[in-house]
Amino acid sequence: MKRNNFLLIIFCLASLISCKPDDPKSIGPKYDTSEGISGSWEIHSLEVVDETLPVPETRDISDYFITQNSKLGISFNVEDNSYTVDNAQEPANPFGSTGLYSFDDPDYPSQMTLFSSTQDTVVLHLNNIVRSIDPYMGYKIKKEACGGLYASYIYTFRRL
Repeated sequence: MKRNNFLLIIFCLASLISCKPDDPKSIGPKYDTSEGISGSWEIHSLEVVDETLPVPETRDISDYFITQNSKLGISFNVEDNSYTVDNAQEPANPFGSTGLYSFDDPDYPSQMTLFSSTQDTVVLHLNNIVRSIDPYMGYKIKKEACGGLYASYIYTFRRL
């Protein structure tokens, strides 16, 4: 009996000694967050969040915008930080038709500000940092009145 216990202890010790952590591997190249939005995007979905309720309620209203013949689209040019909106006459377009954009922090952005050519400014809260390999990007536009948040619009765009 003691011999079996001794063999079991030796086996356990040998197992523990043979275990080594794997060498760390590279997670891949660093993506430039400012270049991730480059290109053309088309609206994929739009949701409205009622922020006045104790538990905010979300309603998907994208059916109306997705079934249109001409969908809302936006193109970003990272060379001069400009953007152009395709089908700018479509409803639910808070972006204007053309303008410039900037990030709040180029390395780790959480917001993007659009400065349209008509002097309107829109602050977009990023739902995700878009890399050049990502097929979707999302923005949240918060609506406030009387010092309080009452609604949010969540736009999701698909890369073309």
